[in-house]
Amino acid sequence: MTEPNNGKEVSGTRVIEAHAIDNVDRENDLKVQFTVNGKNHGQPATRFPFRTSWDTTKFANGPYKLSGVATDRAGNKRQLNTVTVTIGN
Repeated sequence: MTEPNNGKEVSGTRVIEAHAIDNVDRENDLKVQFTVNGKNHGQPATRFPFRTSWDTTKFANGPYKLSGVATDRAGNKRQLNTVTVTIGN
């Protein structure tokens, strides 16, 4: 996870972004499904840089865990690192 940073306070509409590559170093052979508190958020991102929009105003204030799962064309999956942010709208 590259955005937002761990420990950051967020508000409004934010970008969630991650960097991922597969075992042959091809970013565009992947898709990334982002998660908020372990639940899928939006559609999988299919192009590098992998990102999605997150409207924090639709969530209660407080801490949230952001992560995702990168999947390559062969179906191999890898959990992305998790960051914790706090919504303060």
